[in-house]
Amino acid sequence: MIKGSVSSVEQFFNCSYQYFFNRGLRLSKVIDGGISVAHMGTMMHFVLEQWVELHMPKLDEDFIMSTLVDYRFDTAHLFPYHTHTLDLIFKLLTQQLLLTIQRFKHIEEMTHFKPYKSEVELHEKMELNDSTFLFNGFIDRIDHHDHSFRIIDYKSSAKSH
Repeated sequence: MIKGSVSSVEQFFNCSYQYFFNRGLRLSKVIDGGISVAHMGTMMHFVLEQWVELHMPKLDEDFIMSTLVDYRFDTAHLFPYHTHTLDLIFKLLTQQLLLTIQRFKHIEEMTHFKPYKSEVELHEKMELNDSTFLFNGFIDRIDHHDHSFRIIDYKSSAKSH
């Protein structure tokens, strides 16, 4: 049995060396202040999920900061001596999220697709030839238009399995 996500298979074929470091040795880059790149990815996902669930309100710095208020509070208490660094990290994260949303909006202006759901859990068994595949995981976002759907994977965090 081979276990892995679509993202992990894609990473293996794109760069097996990086795959070995991330998934074999489980190494990840940690930013000063103790926040890992994966943790930042989790925060980005959370903001994007909230944005879709709230029917895409105006996304600005205030929206992002209010959405991340609990993350900021918890992180500041875990790393009280890194307040300045954490402020900088959250400011950079906010700027990156605004840029990401601008890109999404630009792409969506050219299509008729609209957000349908976010964070959809998937458990699907498929038979192909004489093999059985089991797909488990989460779909970051599903958009729809008429009888068509599109799946979006935000690609912002590293997974350990």
